[in-house]
Amino acid sequence: MNNGISIRALCRTSLAALSILLAPGLALAQEQFHETDFSNASEIGRWTVSSGSWNIQNGAFVNSAAGATNIATVETYDPFDLDTIENDVALQVSAVITNSAANGLVGVVFNYSDPGNYYEITFSASGEVHSLTVRGGETIPEEVKHIPAPGVNKWFRISVRQVGTQFDVKVDGVPVFTGSVELPAGDVGLITHNTRARFDDFSVNSFDRLIDPYGDTFRQASLRGWTNLRPQGDGWSAGPFGLESLAIGANDIMLTPLVDLFHFGFSPSPRRYTIKTQVINRYGASGNLVGVVFYHDAQHYDEVVFSPTGVASLRQVTNGKRVTLATAPYVGGGHNTPFELEVAYRGDQGGPVFSHVKTNGHLVFDNLPFNLEDGQIGLITHFTNARFVSLAAAPRFFQPLVTDFSSGSFPREFFSPISTWRVQNGAMNSFGIGKSDIAGFDVWHDLSDLDYRVRVTNNYGAAGNLAGLMYAYRAPDDYYEAVFSPTGVAYLNRVLKGVTTSIATAPYAGGGPHQSFDVQLLQRNRHTTVSVNGVTVFNNVDQPDTGVGRPGLVTHWTNASFDNVSITEAPPLQ
Repeated sequence: MNNGISIRALCRTSLAALSILLAPGLALAQEQFHETDFSNASEIGRWTVSSGSWNIQNGAFVNSAAGATNIATVETYDPFDLDTIENDVALQVSAVITNSAANGLVGVVFNYSDPGNYYEITFSASGEVHSLTVRGGETIPEEVKHIPAPGVNKWFRISVRQVGTQFDVKVDGVPVFTGSVELPAGDVGLITHNTRARFDDFSVNSFDRLIDPYGDTFRQASLRGWTNLRPQGDGWSAGPFGLESLAIGANDIMLTPLVDLFHFGFSPSPRRYTIKTQVINRYGASGNLVGVVFYHDAQHYDEVVFSPTGVASLRQVTNGKRVTLATAPYVGGGHNTPFELEVAYRGDQGGPVFSHVKTNGHLVFDNLPFNLEDGQIGLITHFTNARFVSLAAAPRFFQPLVTDFSSGSFPREFFSPISTWRVQNGAMNSFGIGKSDIAGFDVWHDLSDLDYRVRVTNNYGAAGNLAGLMYAYRAPDDYYEAVFSPTGVAYLNRVLKGVTTSIATAPYAGGGPHQSFDVQLLQRNRHTTVSVNGVTVFNNVDQPDTGVGRPGLVTHWTNASFDNVSITEAPPLQ
């Protein structure tokens, strides 16, 4: 295993873009992951082929042999050139199975030391998932589970995350396995049994916290990367119910690893982030406070804290003296009552700064009076026992977009992979009439529930002339869509690697040729509801892989117009 760092780790995602923004002298020093879409044939040079016939063809990594076991691996490495990666690995890849036989398996390996020592997770076309260990050359089956059949020649997405001695596996965002590991840290890679296969969009990093978005439910007893600021190092405990502050001291602070998240502290570009944590305050008096801290040192920090009596406070500590800058009532958070706390910040280069604090989705403070771009982010309690059930963070800030295109120009949030869109006659128009014409908006819904509304007019009349909404967009060949035929059929689709899979179809009324209709897409907790003219078409459809992404508009083989675009956070459920 080689802990070196390669310049080949150039990426298409926002995380990669942040890496590229580093000054030239820092780019290699701060590269903390490897991601590739296999568009460059020279990429094969960093892979080690243990068995099989592996090569890069047509933008995919292909094993053209159908042997009993074929493995190709890539080094995992530590971003700070340490001797080990301390067992934290996050691996994601798209895969295609080309053999329908039960023994035709495709998957991933991790903690790979040599052909006789590794873990593997493999999938069959019929939906069998195998977890096994190879130790000392002996194969030890661990478990077999079943998922909806991936099928033959269809792309699906594999995710493996290992933190310490625990790992979990997901397929298309759906949890499949959890388990423990005993083998030492090693490389990661791809594996096939008795089948040819294709892989694409491969990514690996050695720090789990760099997954975008970051999430922690504190199920691990170890808090690698977190810093306990109590002098004796006690007072905080992670376990199956969350992260608990037990000491009931005057100032108990636990700093998160988010100073390293997405190059915080390294990139010269301004910071953007959203942090959400679910909190339970075990005490009930006004001085029993819990919240978030932006820490400089023991004498200088800023905090947002909440009393179980319903009062939130912005406080600043300077030279050890605490001053309250503002107070406000907030929703939720009474004695032993869980509430969701959100802090978000966006600082634009030379432009406006946006920041807010919300509880249970309701605004508490707007335009915070201190600079959230400085300081390490942490959790804080004052004279209370408290539990932080979960924590999530993303390197973006959700800012609503509402436009009727009356200005005659694209909104500044607009982006399009192809130039087949125009703003004219008070609407945005797709005139490409191509297989897929996409227009996106730079409004990320990583951690925010989405309320997305658009007025759609389809100018063609055949069944295949589709127009509608795109969401969870990650790449031109990786997104979800709700599209509508002028013949009265609605489709909820998944597009992955350019292949469209129908999740659901349903009839709808009001969308014939040249007939405008209003679409609303609500996404809460990765469940999607779609309505047309106020009538529900798809209701609460589970879509677990729709976390990170942007919304937009899409057409297939049609000319269409879009107006009255509104992208806001879905209101909290009452």
